[in-house]
Amino acid sequence: TASVVLSNVQIDNPGSDAIYASSFRGSFTMSNSTVIGGYWGVYAYYTSSITLIDNVLEESFRTLYIYQPSNFATIERNSVSCQYQCIYLYTYYDSTASVVGNSVKGADITSPSALQLMYILSYKRYSDYLLLEDNSFGNWQPHLNYDALYADIRQTSGETGDISLSNNRFYNITARHVFNLFFRTSQVPVNVANLYDSNLEALDATYPSVFHIADWPETCGGGACSLVGNIFNYSLSPGQYHLAVPVSVAEVDSIDAKLSYWGAEDESLVVQTIFDGRDDAGFSSIKYLPYLLTSDPSGDRSSNETSLPFLLPGSILSGILREGDSVTLDAAGSPYESDGSLIIDGFLEIMPNVTIHMKASSSMVIRKGNMKAVGRDDAPILFTSLTETWSGVVVNELYAVSPGFKLLLAYDESNSYSYSLGKE
Repeated sequence: TASVVLSNVQIDNPGSDAIYASSFRGSFTMSNSTVIGGYWGVYAYYTSSITLIDNVLEESFRTLYIYQPSNFATIERNSVSCQYQCIYLYTYYDSTASVVGNSVKGADITSPSALQLMYILSYKRYSDYLLLEDNSFGNWQPHLNYDALYADIRQTSGETGDISLSNNRFYNITARHVFNLFFRTSQVPVNVANLYDSNLEALDATYPSVFHIADWPETCGGGACSLVGNIFNYSLSPGQYHLAVPVSVAEVDSIDAKLSYWGAEDESLVVQTIFDGRDDAGFSSIKYLPYLLTSDPSGDRSSNETSLPFLLPGSILSGILREGDSVTLDAAGSPYESDGSLIIDGFLEIMPNVTIHMKASSSMVIRKGNMKAVGRDDAPILFTSLTETWSGVVVNELYAVSPGFKLLLAYDESNSYSYSLGKE
């Protein structure tokens, strides 16, 4: 049960681990000290608590390893650099963690097999918290398919806690994802608002992105979870995204990312930096309006509170037909062409003699809305594709469960077929 306090201590180039603290019930505190080199700079395993404040911890192969402190871990105002992995943090059950005001970066010479700047695995219970705030992460190019910062946040049903991953800066990082959040939590409110400032080089990733959300809990759909206020200043290449959210729409309808800066003022350019339900109808959509017109969080913002229209000039169909909106496609505007999968949450009416060219592999998803398409013998309605095959009209039964849902696809008015899903 002893407690260990180190202050104004310097350890240079040890043969293995600089500081090794394992399996004791006391606390470990280090401040105003310097550790240079070693395999692990500080290795703390099953301690009661660990406090690291105002230290220089540099050039270790793996600099900080903190595993299941039973009470708390406080890592504040440290300068941390590494060759392979800078911080590994694993909190469990009632423990809390505060990682605030640190500078975390790759050493001048990094390992060819470099892993992560920081890895977080957090099992949460009761009223504990995880703070990752006011840190800077940079100068990093991991090996192959790794993320610069990976956070796996878990909590079982009925538990509460607070998670804040905000006001951090990410710079000069090449990675599969700069920040990858795997969030499997039931009732934890979370706020994520950071500054991302550099270039993204596409490594081997399905959705190469600056910020990637691998999972998002259903309870976040009610607004408890927020991506409001992120600043994306990365320079992207085609096929790269500032934000990628391949999260099933069955789990969360939409995620709030308003008042963020997306590296452009033109809304048509903004949406190209976001991967969501506009790209794949099976995924959640991102609420990005209004958005900032400058990287200054207090600067000008767009006054647009509505998304890009479903029907664009040139008879282009795009994105989501919002709830409460209605669009009629008539023969005068035909043929129409989609720029990807289409989601119908409002009312879409397609008149006779209309042709719709769907983009290859795309689909038209009747999600929350209704569609009426009634042709005539001399003026049929044609769904087709200019090039490859497309994926058809899809009725999303996860949403189409109200008595008011109707999908009408008919040869003519006298021989119409009404398809209805709903509860009695």
